Amino acid sequence: MIFRTLIKCILALLALSLVANSSDSEFRRLLGNPRVYNNKRVSLVGFAHVDGESFVLFENERAASKLADSQAVSVAQRLNGPNYDHFNKHWVKVTGVVDAYSHGLWNFPCEILLERVEPAQKPR
Repeated sequence: MIFRTLIKCILALLALSLVANSSDSEFRRLLGNPRVYNNKRVSLVGFAHVDGESFVLFENERAASKLADSQAVSVAQRLNGPNYDHFNKHWVKVTGVVDAYSHGLWNFPCEILLERVEPAQKPR
């Protein structure tokens, strides 16, 4: 009986760790091979740096503080679209279509054509 309970607890912890790291690993897979995601819709959780029309999604706060281009994607917005400055330096979930051949002004690995952005919790 104790053995079964222990196994169930271990499996539950393993499942929680996989869920907690799923968006983080998705971000890394996209950065590692953007062409696989070209023209595909993705949803990524990341740390936003937004200043007017400039919108960059970083893998984490450390990458944002170092402005690490290799750990970020450019987020392309519609001209004259909504202003997302209130998301600056916040965790967000960005949904959009990947353009692996567009790299933004700073030569990011790829660009996401923004469809939706919403507040998110920091991944564990």
